[in-house]
Amino acid sequence: MGVFAAMSLIALLQVPALVRKKMWRELTAFCLIWLFATVYAALVAAETPIPPAAEVFISVFSRLGLAKFLK
Repeated sequence: MGVFAAMSLIALLQVPALVRKKMWRELTAFCLIWLFATVYAALVAAETPIPPAAEVFISVFSRLGLAKFLK
């Protein structure tokens, strides 16, 4: 529950300023990163086993046929 409270506080502080300044690209980037961070933090808090980030990137890039860019 603490994870969601902390992440909500971060969003409540950042989103209004970005909307007020009409920084739509930054708002989109913030929302995507915030969503990823929230899911990751919730999984860590729930002690869910998570593969290392490098393995995830390699898997995704390989499936997209972009593995050559990782070397």
